[in-house]
Amino acid sequence: MKIFTFPREGMNSLILRLVLIAAFAGMAMMAQAQATVQTDLLDYPPGSTAIITGAGFQAGEYVELHVHHADGDPLGTDPEHHQPWFVTADGDGNFTTSWYVPTVEEGDALGATFNLEAHGNMGSVAEWTFTDANLSSVSVALQVGTLVYGTAGSATYQVTVNPTGNANAGFTVGLTISGLPSGVSASFSSSSLSFVSPTASTPQTVTLTLSTTAAAKAASSPYTFSVSGTQPATPNPIVRSGPGTLTIGKKALTGSVTANNKVYDGTTTATISSPSLTGVVGADVVSYTGGTATFNNKNVGTGKTVNATGLSLTGADAGNYTVNTTATTTADITARPLAIAATASNKIYNGDATASVTLSDNRVSGDVF
Repeated sequence: MKIFTFPREGMNSLILRLVLIAAFAGMAMMAQAQATVQTDLLDYPPGSTAIITGAGFQAGEYVELHVHHADGDPLGTDPEHHQPWFVTADGDGNFTTSWYVPTVEEGDALGATFNLEAHGNMGSVAEWTFTDANLSSVSVALQVGTLVYGTAGSATYQVTVNPTGNANAGFTVGLTISGLPSGVSASFSSSSLSFVSPTASTPQTVTLTLSTTAAAKAASSPYTFSVSGTQPATPNPIVRSGPGTLTIGKKALTGSVTANNKVYDGTTTATISSPSLTGVVGADVVSYTGGTATFNNKNVGTGKTVNATGLSLTGADAGNYTVNTTATTTADITARPLAIAATASNKIYNGDATASVTLSDNRVSGDVF
């Protein structure tokens, strides 16, 4: 084994160097552990300014700051707003600076989560996370309640307004509705919502009530309407919309018919007469038409059952109604007068008055008696 020896003076120098290296490393680790950076809020609306403060850095330390997206695309679609900048810590190791949160038109800060990083040239490192709180989405649940043409009524919907971010800065959302047909009006249990700390990141729900008059048409139902939430923002407001569906049911009418009496003709065919409707609203234009009718059998009788099928509605307002496509009534089949004719055959004189005749009648073809 080879043993190295050092002069006492060289050994002391080496030890001193190792001590200094360890001291600087310790100071760097201490600086990294003690340095902090933070924003004055946890979230910001677009177009606002985040105030950034740093503490625990080395006196006069040159610090590079950088704000980037927390997801997998650090620069997002607006890299010009994510360039690093530099500050110098004061004699106590503190600094104050700011970062402009871009608007919707200027960048992609809307709804984003940001990481703020601070790296000092003396080894200090600090990080902070903040968000852009805003209106994220509006959704409309299914209709609760049945509406029918010809009868005034109301139905309700649950509208959910979803925020994004921590929103300790607070923001408001106003609700409006569009796309409703004639004869329908709307009201919200609350049309203005406030998202404030500590529950600002929690979705809020309101009740939307749609009221119909008797004249609200069912012909074009279901209808699609839109509920919009608007968050004031500079320079343009943030608007999110969600669709809803309004169904107005068709009114059920009762259709009836009469049938004509007929003389026996050997068939069950019947003729519909005087179709009518019960339940038509006001002066609506709608008629009960079409169809075919038959007797229950071909035989003579009074008050015989007649069944009509294939009936339907026509007219400008027919789309607002439903109706029975079959109907039952009664009618008579009366006896057919039977006319008998005799045709005599010519003969040669034979001294008597007897004649040979052929009888015929107007019976229905195929009838046997």
